[in-house]
Amino acid sequence: MKSALALIALIFLGVSPASAEINVGYSLDWLVDSCPHIAVVQRVEKKLPDRVVEAGVKSVLKGDPPRSGRFDYYTPSDMKLGNEFLVFWDANKHFRYAIDLDQAPTSSFSAAFTDDFKVYTDGEDIVDAAKERLRHKPAGPVRVDANNRPKRGAICLDVPVDSAAWKIMWGGSACYLWVPADPELKPVVMKLIAESKEPMTKAGLIKQLYNYPDKETFLFLDNCLRDTSTTKIQFAAGSGHQDEIVYPVRQAAYLALVASGNAPVAKPPGYSDSLSIFP
Repeated sequence: MKSALALIALIFLGVSPASAEINVGYSLDWLVDSCPHIAVVQRVEKKLPDRVVEAGVKSVLKGDPPRSGRFDYYTPSDMKLGNEFLVFWDANKHFRYAIDLDQAPTSSFSAAFTDDFKVYTDGEDIVDAAKERLRHKPAGPVRVDANNRPKRGAICLDVPVDSAAWKIMWGGSACYLWVPADPELKPVVMKLIAESKEPMTKAGLIKQLYNYPDKETFLFLDNCLRDTSTTKIQFAAGSGHQDEIVYPVRQAAYLALVASGNAPVAKPPGYSDSLSIFP
């Protein structure tokens, strides 16, 4: 994990490429933490429409997944019956994600990412890594919303351009990866915040500190409520546009305190409903 943290510490110090879209992925560890049902399945039917796989469970790793069913997945012409996948289902047993265990990943929608932006290429390694993560108990609550977007227990990080994850994820857009908010990640995030010079980048990290609800975090967030850094945003107003000076760090700190159940009585000066802070 030390090498992973060292790499993560470099991420927010550079400048991310400008883009019109954002490509977001999930690490294998986060999928294991957040999905209540996981199994290795085998393809059992070949005469199906493109991008559809029918499979039956071979071995259960977590929960009580459906014993058989179909899911959407790009099916190469050389995919054989018996091809194995690691499949993840949500709390309602709806299909969420599948990783091909027999063929190297070609898409960000089917890859198994490590927390330090590498990509698993061997099926046995993927299953072993998932089992290893299952032996790890998350330090805090793990929650997702109705669309399976992380709400608690995960940190969203900018994917470095020289990583294996970037090479698979990039499609002309910025790339981000959700990873578990393990305790050892907190000092790295704090270091990134301290070294970041761009208010919106700093705010994006501060907003996620609700994952670490301790006295040290609350004191830091309280100080951030008086931060003086500003950014100019532009938003639609009538038939034109309007500029507004906003305080991203203040607003991110307030949002983090709200999410942790420690919100101040009033919003900080300069709070703007027009400002959206990613993630």
